[in-house]
Amino acid sequence: MRAINVWAWQEQLSAPGRMQRTQICSDASGAAQRMAPGGQIVGEAGWHVAIPFRDLSDLAARLSSTPLPPHIRGDDLLQRGEVHTLGIDCHGADGIFYPEGVPGVRVGWRDLDRYGEALRDIGLMTASRSREVSIPSAGGRRLPRIERVGPSTIMLICCNTGAGRNGTRLLQQLSYRFPHRQVVGFSTTVVIPRLQSVEDPATGEACVAPFSLDSGEHGMRLSETDAWMEEFRRVHGQVPQGLPWADATAENAKIAVDGRITQMPQNERRTASLVPSLNGPPRGNTARPTRSGTTRRRVV
Repeated sequence: MRAINVWAWQEQLSAPGRMQRTQICSDASGAAQRMAPGGQIVGEAGWHVAIPFRDLSDLAARLSSTPLPPHIRGDDLLQRGEVHTLGIDCHGADGIFYPEGVPGVRVGWRDLDRYGEALRDIGLMTASRSREVSIPSAGGRRLPRIERVGPSTIMLICCNTGAGRNGTRLLQQLSYRFPHRQVVGFSTTVVIPRLQSVEDPATGEACVAPFSLDSGEHGMRLSETDAWMEEFRRVHGQVPQGLPWADATAENAKIAVDGRITQMPQNERRTASLVPSLNGPPRGNTARPTRSGTTRRRVV
């Protein structure tokens, strides 16, 4: 069993021209020369493969059918339970995300039942329990290492998707559909690059260098995106430095596991006592992925 980290981005976020499966740029490539927290150079940034998608059903299909880079040993395709961290990169707003791009379908906690089959199939590609795995090296420059890891993490790398009461409910309801896994959303605007495919001089193949940063700011509306980014670049420059990673360790990440909020974001901790319940019940009949591929329904 392998543990593979997949960055999946809504194809609207790509540079003009549709990209298919794209390798992550090596640390040595020109595309990776972006400065990150602590002056680090962003290359693989912990990701093994990048996959564009049109919608949630397309993402589910591509997770199980996209060929892996040649340096990842073992099966050519991802197998069930092998996605250790899944980053889903798309536009978002308070308590909603846009898996089909903007303008497009907005998905909040009340809408998840419509996407039950796609969410189940996505969940089946991740792992619900601790296991011993083979972790590929970045770019294949070292042998894989054997390590024991916990259940998978599924991150909504979308602006403000985890914010407020609706963000809490969205993460809770998703965590019922992805049992025992960490489901992560952000209460702030997430800064991501506009993904552009370039040639990696280390391999000669097309690659992208994805990363995400926590801006620490909340409240941007989609209609204000251009103005917000212009002001952000004025303050931080084209190559932002000093901003923390937008991942499960970020102080503005909100995390749900099995319907329970295990981490509140820094900018909401003062108001957490005002939320009636952080651990509400699942809504409706929630199909849960199992290793056998069947579904178990929680009836309320």
